[in-house]
Amino acid sequence: MSEQHMKAARWYRARDIRVEQIEVPTLGDPHQVKVKVAACGICGSDLHEYAAGPIFIPVDSPHPLSHDQAPIVMGHEFAGEVVEVGSAVTRVAVGDRVAIEPILSPHRDGAYLMERYNLSPQLGFHGLSGGGGGFAEYTVVASTWYIGCPMRSSMSRAHWSSLPRSACMRCARVRSRRATARWCSAPARSG
Repeated sequence: MSEQHMKAARWYRARDIRVEQIEVPTLGDPHQVKVKVAACGICGSDLHEYAAGPIFIPVDSPHPLSHDQAPIVMGHEFAGEVVEVGSAVTRVAVGDRVAIEPILSPHRDGAYLMERYNLSPQLGFHGLSGGGGGFAEYTVVASTWYIGCPMRSSMSRAHWSSLPRSACMRCARVRSRRATARWCSAPARSG
C-alpha cells in the first residue's frame, strides 16, 4: 500500500463485497474533515445490504448528495482520529478523536440546510449511500458529521457513539444537539 492508496471493503452487489486498494480520499471542500478510521461496527443494515441489497446503496444512478453509485465503501458506524481539516473548519482539530454521524443531508458552508436534516427527501448515509465509509482506512466527512469523544474512551467503544442513542448518552457532554437528544430512551451506560 502506498500513501496514495488504502484498503477498503466495497459493495458491488448482494453477496459481493470486495476488499480492494482504492485511492485515499482528499478534502474537496473547506468544511470537510479527513478521519483515519480506528474502529467500525457492522450494523444490521450492512448485513441486509450484503444478503439482499441494494436497499440504501445507489445502483442505477448516483445518490443526489454523494454523487456515488455502486461499488461503494461500506461502514457507517465508526470512529477515528482527525488527520486533516479544511480551511473553514473550526470545531475540530488534527488529533481529535471523533465518532461519525453518517447522515447525508443537504448542507452548505458547513451547516445542514434543514433543522430536521434527518427528514430530508434526499437522505442518505455515509458508508451506505456513497461518499466513503468506515470500512476503509481513511474517509472524508463534512465537519458537521462528527461527535467529539473523550480521550479516555477506547476507539473500539467510541464507534458506538455514532449510533443516535449512544451519541447522546456518551458524548452529549461534548456536543449538545437537540435533535440527537430526542432519540434518547435508555439510561446512560458508563464506559
